[in-house]
Amino acid sequence: MTKPIKNVEFNLNNNKLFYTYSNTEYDRKPIDSILLKKMSNQISEREWVQHKNCLLKYKHCEMIVHKDSL
Repeated sequence: MTKPIKNVEFNLNNNKLFYTYSNTEYDRKPIDSILLKKMSNQISEREWVQHKNCLLKYKHCEMIVHKDSL
């Protein structure tokens, strides 16, 4: 049984230019999201609850909300 020949072609007349940001304009550090860590099992359930409670406390005590939202 012979394998089919694979072929790659490039069309130099149909190039697209994509602009990117320089390292001074865009921070390429990894995302440090608590939700991402939770979904990928990088934090314990206890840490998740602590972060959630901290956020709820902030929302309740410090966050500015519209009077009709209360």
